[in-house]
Amino acid sequence: MQSTYTYLHPNVGKLPEANSWFWKERSWDTENFNAKANLPQANLAAAVAQAIIASPALQDAWNKHCMSRMSVQGDPKNPRNHDRQSLQDFLKKNPYPVSDLGKDTEFANEAIEERKGLLPHVTNELKTRANDLIKHTSHDHGYFICVVWAAEILVLLVIFMAMFIELWSSCPLELGIWPACRLCYSYNFLSFLGIWVIVYFLNLFVFGLLVAAGFTFSASRISLTLQDNCRDKNIPSAGVKFFIVSLIALAIWWIVGLSVLMNSNQCLRGGHLFIRNPRSELLWWTTLLTLITAPILLTFGRLNGK
Repeated sequence: MQSTYTYLHPNVGKLPEANSWFWKERSWDTENFNAKANLPQANLAAAVAQAIIASPALQDAWNKHCMSRMSVQGDPKNPRNHDRQSLQDFLKKNPYPVSDLGKDTEFANEAIEERKGLLPHVTNELKTRANDLIKHTSHDHGYFICVVWAAEILVLLVIFMAMFIELWSSCPLELGIWPACRLCYSYNFLSFLGIWVIVYFLNLFVFGLLVAAGFTFSASRISLTLQDNCRDKNIPSAGVKFFIVSLIALAIWWIVGLSVLMNSNQCLRGGHLFIRNPRSELLWWTTLLTLITAPILLTFGRLNGK
């Protein structure tokens, strides 16, 4: 059975010559149909064939069009067997923009140039944000906040390492991708600490970006945070709201962590002699460290206003 591609060009598997009508007429589009309507019939047939090849939807439309043209001599699905009026009617009802080789090459060059210029743009953006952050922390209280930020990152790394050690040593992947923890309450500790690390890091990261834009957060003006920063300093309100919401989420999750820590005492019921699965001491101490240090670090690391 003859393939649809042969309708486009008789030499299957061979590209047409550079000066042939195939390349000259690849600029077919829907905007200049009237100008292209006077093309030779062979070129119209080629345009229809190219549209059929490129679009399954147009293939269905062409099949329906052929059913209404049963008087066509030969194979009705071959565009070359249709007259000019039939081809024009199909293209008018089913316009298809044929790719222009020159325009495609120009677009590819623009994309390559854009990719080359993307890395310097990102680098300059990072340098600008870093300079703004240094500018707004270049005072005594700002230096102290930077030290607190470093302590916060250190605590997050300690939590992450404790979770990794617990998963590696006590929670092997025996049941698919879900770890099978041997120690009591490991699932609860890992769930609490995992969500805590994610929310805490996002809060710290967003706060750093806001400080680089001139953001201030004060306990005495906490109710006027949006007004002081969004209206007076033109800081994006979405970032400020995200910071406030994440801070509230941390406070709620801190209470959840306290509940997890207290409820883990049920692992000690029956005395140490009758315990088959002891409590995870590593995660217990890590959770206790998190609950103790979080209020201190958040207080001194977020209140940068007067």
